[in-house]
Order: sequence, then structure tokens, then C-alpha cells
Amino acid sequence: MVGVALGIAVAACLYWYSDERQIRRLLNEVAASVSQEEAMGMAGVAEVMGLKNLLAPDVTLDPGPPYTGTISGADQITSTIMKVRVLMPVVLLTFVDVQVAIDAADSATVHATATITTRTTDGEQNVDAREIVLSLAKRDGRWVIAAVEAVPVLEPVL
Repeated sequence: MVGVALGIAVAACLYWYSDERQIRRLLNEVAASVSQEEAMGMAGVAEVMGLKNLLAPDVTLDPGPPYTGTISGADQITSTIMKVRVLMPVVLLTFVDVQVAIDAADSATVHATATITTRTTDGEQNVDAREIVLSLAKRDGRWVIAAVEAVPVLEPVL
């Protein structure tokens, strides 16, 4: 009986501290840092600045069409998120259909659908959903996002 309990405890610890679980928590932290349910105050600035700790310093973000160009660097990405949050009182980021693949001890790939819902001060709502691929790297013992790329899909998301 004690052996079974000990086995369950060890399995739970291994799951809790597994790379996949850490990566899923990282995605939840990213979504929380980007999202806001009302106009940003000083607490909102701190939330967005915390996003830098979840990104590699040399991270790249390719949002795909209709946007052009790639955003490079954690500072540039957090600055862009800050601007969006200032312009839009509501910004909600969610990740669904998350599939994590650990490629090596220090790299992983995540396939997911990212949905960003925004609402203007006039109440106009916009929903943008994209299939994305995230490249992650383990640096100093923790996972960070090294690259994000939108993947073209055959049909537009309605």
C-alpha cells in the first residue's frame, strides 16, 4: 500500500515538473501577460513588462498576412503589445489545440491555435485566430519562446 502511494507521488511530481507541463504553464503566462479585460493602468504595464521574462532576448514574431514583416527582439514585441493594450481596452489571447513536442533537452516545438480578441473604446470587437508554430529554447533551466510563426491555413477562419 505504501509502495503504491509512493509510486503515485513520484509520478505526480514527474508530471508536475515535466517539460511539457512547464511549457503549458509558459503559454498560460504569456496569455495572461498579453490579455486585459479593461483599460490598462500601471498594473497593466507591469504585466506586459513581465512578458519579457518569457521570451528569448532575440525572439522573432512573424504574424503572417495581412501583416508584413517580422518583429524581432523581446523589447520590440513587448513594446508592440503595450501599444495594442493602450489602443484597445479589451485584449484577450488564448491558446487552444496545443500540441507540445520536446525536440531535445533544450528545444521544443508547439503547434497551437492562437486567438486574439480585441474591443475598441467604441465597442467594436475583432477576433483573429491563427495557427501558429512556436519554437522554444531552454535557457538557464527555464523554457522561453525563441520564435513564433503564423502558419497559413487553407480556409480563412470566420
